[in-house]
Amino acid sequence: MNSLNAEAETALKLNSAFNFPPDSRKKILKEFGPSAWTMPVDKWVEVSGLSYPSAERLKREAFSFNAEKEMELVKSVGARILFEGDENYPQVLKTLPHSPIALYVLGQMSETNSLAIVGTRTPTSYGRRMAARFSQQAICSGLTVVSGLARGIDTEAHQAAVENSGKTWAVLGSGFLNLYPSENKKLAEKIIGTGGCLISEFPLETRPWPACFPMRNRIISGLSWGVMVVEGKEKSGSLITARIAAEQGRAVFAVPGPVDSPLSEAPHLLISQGAKLVSRFEDVLEDMPPSCFQEESNTPKLNYFVPDFPRALSLSKRKILQFIGSRSLALEEISSGCGLDFSSLSSALFELEMDGLIISEPGQHYAIKKRN
Repeated sequence: MNSLNAEAETALKLNSAFNFPPDSRKKILKEFGPSAWTMPVDKWVEVSGLSYPSAERLKREAFSFNAEKEMELVKSVGARILFEGDENYPQVLKTLPHSPIALYVLGQMSETNSLAIVGTRTPTSYGRRMAARFSQQAICSGLTVVSGLARGIDTEAHQAAVENSGKTWAVLGSGFLNLYPSENKKLAEKIIGTGGCLISEFPLETRPWPACFPMRNRIISGLSWGVMVVEGKEKSGSLITARIAAEQGRAVFAVPGPVDSPLSEAPHLLISQGAKLVSRFEDVLEDMPPSCFQEESNTPKLNYFVPDFPRALSLSKRKILQFIGSRSLALEEISSGCGLDFSSLSSALFELEMDGLIISEPGQHYAIKKRN
């Protein structure tokens, strides 16, 4: 929607008061519509279930929001707003009791099947590999990858989707004009450039307040058929997303980690509470509805990066580069995946590293050296 009628203006004003429960604001919108502002606070209390002081503050804050100015800003950044009654508002969110009144969207968003991948902001190299691997495999299965654009696991999931020409949606805990974290601005641009989008329920200039992120999490899970947790401590925010996902009737998946790592606490706790342990992507496919998967001819192919090289590469070296793709893999994983013995593989990896095509990482892991 690019212009405002009275109903949309009221919705946008009520949506802006995100410090108040969404269901209370939705009840007011449904009951009164544009006439809400002429109703006494007593009526707002009766409909919303809020206390008189809270209802009075909500009415004052919502009414003072300049919806027309906001819409002009929306147009200037090339975004759009989807209201809950709109045809293009995501169907998977409409059924949820705490769905947002409005969604700001920047980029392309259409009905699709999706998997959320979330986790710690400070992952280990193992966590990064797992997030990238499962994101790649989700893309290859025709799924859209949903995450929160945060540092760490979220970034790895989005980046792997982008590198493999897949669609990914980033749900923000701030407004588009205060994108957080700021270092992910280029990644956000890539997400839009590969057919994905940025999503937020917050007005464009909203700063990333701590209270915004739990609210953001319910949208991440609500947009997805399942939520996968990759690393997190016992009080990790990803546990909030997983809990909300379970309440919403979504599948919950957890990637196990080393038992002596504090970042294994969240996924291991979820597994003990009934989340499905995931060690391979087939574990996810088993619990996703058949409707989530496209025909093979329509699924994206992995867009492995094989650098330009002035002379022909041997078949074994090409095989190694294609298998590594955008991941960071252990020597044993490459040996098993490529069918090469350690002696032949070590020699090939050494030559590839000397030629500037791969880099070695701690723990005998290898990754393709990216272009500058």
